[in-house]
Amino acid sequence: TGMAIKLAASASQKGAKFTLRQVLQQRSVRKICSFVSGSVTEEFRIHETVDIPDITSSYSGRADPTAPFDLTDIQQAYLIGRSDAFDLGSVAAHTYKEFSNAMFDVEKLQLSLNRMISRHAALRLVFDSTTLTQRVLPPHETIYQIPVITLGANDAEAKEATVLKIRAEMSHQVLSPDKWPLFDIRVLKMGQEEARMFLSIDLLILDAR
Repeated sequence: TGMAIKLAASASQKGAKFTLRQVLQQRSVRKICSFVSGSVTEEFRIHETVDIPDITSSYSGRADPTAPFDLTDIQQAYLIGRSDAFDLGSVAAHTYKEFSNAMFDVEKLQLSLNRMISRHAALRLVFDSTTLTQRVLPPHETIYQIPVITLGANDAEAKEATVLKIRAEMSHQVLSPDKWPLFDIRVLKMGQEEARMFLSIDLLILDAR
């Protein structure tokens, strides 16, 4: 998918007349080559090539831990694919969950979360869509404050409306890749004995290559 996105984007800049959807419909490398060969101009076919780099990212052991470094292939696909330049774009790959509990200790949750953010570099990543690079922000710039909404225990109508509003905002959200954080955590308290946590994490920082 990452190679197909890069191919369609690069070819489009050179005047080739095909879309990402058409590339993805080809089920083998041979079919993609045949399709692309028949879709580009003679000038493009002879004089131009589509550069698809072999991306190998490494964060550990770098001299400057805050310097930009390359994306993995799947991160590149996620970053380019969320652009509105493609038919299937303007959508972020992310995971969304809700957790209900008798009550969350928000102070402990926030303390644990910020310790985890400080320890795990991926939770401090931001991305540059122009250079297709990523960088890790220093811990002191990435202190997360969990938003808490408090409702009365007996206000069922307000509870339902608030849950639906938060779910609508977070379940399909597209976070700005160049702005931290690339996750969203909120807590809804309903009285003293009921709470719900809403969690959305962009897959740009969950690359499992």
